[in-house]
Amino acid sequence: MTKRTSASQQLALGLSRVQDVLSQATDSTHRREAPAANSSGDEWPADLTRRLRVLLHTSPLDGLRRSDAIRDAEFRHYDSLALALRVLDVVIDRLGLEAEADREAVTRVLRPVLSAMDAAAGVDPSPERHERMLDKLLGGLRNDGDARRPFREEYTSVNGEGKAQRHALEFRLLFDAFHPSGRTVLRPSAEACNLYLRLLDLDVEDAQAAAEAVVESQLARGRFAEAVHSARQARIQSVRFRDKVLQILGDTRRDVDRVDWKVEVPRILNESLAHLERRVAVERGILGAADERLEIMPDEEAGSRRAVAQVADLTRDCLLRHAELHEHLIGARNVFLDAQAHQSFAPRPSRPLPDLADDVLEPLLRMPIIRADQVLDRGFPLFVGPRLPVLASLEGLVTWMLQPRRPQPRQEIEVEPVDAADLDAELRRYPPEVRTAATELLGATDGEVKLSDLLFKARASGASNEVLEVIALFVLQGFATEDRDAAHVAAEPIAGERLEDPLLYGDDLLVSAAGRSG
Repeated sequence: MTKRTSASQQLALGLSRVQDVLSQATDSTHRREAPAANSSGDEWPADLTRRLRVLLHTSPLDGLRRSDAIRDAEFRHYDSLALALRVLDVVIDRLGLEAEADREAVTRVLRPVLSAMDAAAGVDPSPERHERMLDKLLGGLRNDGDARRPFREEYTSVNGEGKAQRHALEFRLLFDAFHPSGRTVLRPSAEACNLYLRLLDLDVEDAQAAAEAVVESQLARGRFAEAVHSARQARIQSVRFRDKVLQILGDTRRDVDRVDWKVEVPRILNESLAHLERRVAVERGILGAADERLEIMPDEEAGSRRAVAQVADLTRDCLLRHAELHEHLIGARNVFLDAQAHQSFAPRPSRPLPDLADDVLEPLLRMPIIRADQVLDRGFPLFVGPRLPVLASLEGLVTWMLQPRRPQPRQEIEVEPVDAADLDAELRRYPPEVRTAATELLGATDGEVKLSDLLFKARASGASNEVLEVIALFVLQGFATEDRDAAHVAAEPIAGERLEDPLLYGDDLLVSAAGRSG
């Protein structure tokens, strides 16, 4: 009875979330279609500008499709749009994983598709032609024709006063990035993820909430194969959400002035923490519903069980990512304070700091060799390291003096040597009865005996560790002092002998009564 109630509640919750998303879209459409009460209904709807920007994101794909007709004859039988969507599918599906998609992975996945298109056109497959087609395809998605700059699309909107305004929309689809393993991988932009997931109308937070609401609804209705696809989309949105926060922290570490920590970033951090709390609660609900489904599903439904297990694994991966992101959000303000402390007294550059990969390395690699050689001749000395100035710089001295105070190194503490012959201070740590017991055990020694044997006999007679420590102190006094009358016993070193005792260690000594040894 409890399981049925839980499942019905989760079904109602999932359907209500889907209904909320749909109702918001419907309300937005109604607001766009219905004229305002106090207007003629002829104004330019604000929602229309947003939809126009959405359509402009498809321009690069449309350009790839139109270029099929003007390519060389050997490439005209390839469908660039289908291949481009397959590339986005491979890159987005591996986003955030250890094995992110690189050129080799994309080639491996697209080679069967290219061969299938060759077979349909009656053309013999050619690995060389496949590589050239892949170069054209990736070049179109990365905008290689414009030096890999962002795509730029211009459009017109009408403001509230009825005046037409021209705008420019800049965005990327794919770009190269450095992987921690040292490889160069392909990564999609946020616009490419939204375009692929059909969510260009939503922010990353809304898109993630919508995807997880769909997963809940599909699990409750038993549509497990569709739930796996929706769970993958939810995981992609969680990766995008993490990248959004990490980008803010990375920009802060580079230059704190580039990020608005007065108003914008605190608002984003507060909203992100609240969003993360809601997402973790929903994902735990999805994980619980998936585990409950696995418990009640019969073993004969192997395919459905496998699909539900995949949903659980994808949701668990989202939970782990959100737990990691929560640590970054909690320490975000410390990142700002540390960056501010390090950069507060640093000289301000006259221009914003460039991005070394996009603004320095890529333009240099695209230059002709002669031009690049000239640039490197002038710029390379600047990257070799610091050079001593010819004259003293007052500005440099003042900057150095105004730096934050550095932590003082820990000073070594001098340890005064202890005179083993002076035992008054050490013996006062032990009660009189302990000193008396040690004196009696030493007085019972007959002839010469090793310190290790003396300690063994004392421990066998029931002496405590404190008594054994006092015996060792008396023996050390006899070894260090030359006054035989003041010492309780006499002690001489034994060459090559080590003290074998669980309490003490060092060289073994030969102990004898002080009076007889004199």
